[in-house]
Amino acid sequence: MRDCRVFFLKQLVRLPQEAEQLPKELLRAFAKGAGAYYDDIVSTEKRTRFDQLGSLTASWISLLGDDDLELDIRLSSFVSQLLKTNRNERWRVYLRFVTLLGRPDLSPGDNPAGPKAVAMGLVAMCMALNDDHDRALDRIARLEDYFGDFLSGVYLALNDFLVSRKVSAAQPTIVTAPGVVEQRAQSGATGGMPALDAASLVT
Repeated sequence: MRDCRVFFLKQLVRLPQEAEQLPKELLRAFAKGAGAYYDDIVSTEKRTRFDQLGSLTASWISLLGDDDLELDIRLSSFVSQLLKTNRNERWRVYLRFVTLLGRPDLSPGDNPAGPKAVAMGLVAMCMALNDDHDRALDRIARLEDYFGDFLSGVYLALNDFLVSRKVSAAQPTIVTAPGVVEQRAQSGATGGMPALDAASLVT
């Protein structure tokens, strides 16, 4: 699990790095936020549902104002958009996490490497930048399409990594989590992506 976490965050942090050429301290904040979500999911034995983005998001929004729900809604939309893309690649990774965690109850929406991890990383990065309401909305909008286009590479690389560690994909028929039935027919080829030489960002 530790090696998988490091590998995933190395791959993921490449996307904001390539999209906006951010300094290392901001990339570390992004990796820390995504890593916090990953840790929360893998350390929880059983979850009934994980509808909210988490305490980090709540803390950030409370700093901007208790009535400012637009950011929360925008982040939820960001996650929804990413869930609509890269389905095949994400599905294969999800089935390997079911095996790795021994969690047939794990919901596809609670994938430790899923879009919610990306959103948590983005929240942490905006906090590190001291983004106000408008700048945060603008940053989310700019990165949404980029992540939609290139997140598949992260999942392809992560799937190959899990294969190399001999983590088999769970059979969808044994998965008891909600939302699995409609995804059982999805499949696709694996691929590769060079690893990011930025281990210091994800420690």
